Amino acid sequence: MTRSTLLRTFLLATGLLLGLAGRDASAAAIYAYQGNLFSNISDDDPPAGTYTNAMRVEGEFELAAPLGANEPLTEIGAELVGWEFRDGRNTLTEANSTTVLFEIATDGSGMISEWNIFIEQDFPTGSVGELARRILTGNIVVPQDKGQVAECVNQPNCNFQLANSTDEAFRNVAPGDWLLVPEPATALLTTLGFATLAALRRPRPSGPRP
Repeated sequence: MTRSTLLRTFLLATGLLLGLAGRDASAAAIYAYQGNLFSNISDDDPPAGTYTNAMRVEGEFELAAPLGANEPLTEIGAELVGWEFRDGRNTLTEANSTTVLFEIATDGSGMISEWNIFIEQDFPTGSVGELARRILTGNIVVPQDKGQVAECVNQPNCNFQLANSTDEAFRNVAPGDWLLVPEPATALLTTLGFATLAALRRPRPSGPRP
């Protein structure tokens, strides 16, 4: 394939992808978070297992459309399409947990600047031996990431405050970072562009043309 043909192919693909992106201006937005490694760990027995300093809070949530710029701290739990947050031992999603708190604020570029997220999977029936889980992250008042696992040890008073044994891990002061995950058309366009540039930079054969 000649360079001119390659370039024409890239421009055609670019137009197609931009057209698709334009038709889907209300595409879903996915925001991803990665916290710093846990610095403090408290380990009870039960529950089985333990947190380690190689674990952290990380996760993603999805909205029907991107967040706007300079939005004040607002509860957006009702707007969530879905979520998944992990702490190294637990994975909490919209299918197995509830959002106790999901507050988000943005800066002038629409990126998340303040947040307060509290997700919980409480004891299903409060029976001895059941586990409950929590994941928290925020940078307001006391910046902190936290993971918790609690085991019911004294039915029927099982909750996170009473009659249970709890493991927890947290990281204070140093919250992590957010990014907006590119939607598929943008990611594909970027990959195609880099591939085309690499092909155009290949040295041409020095011999005579047939």
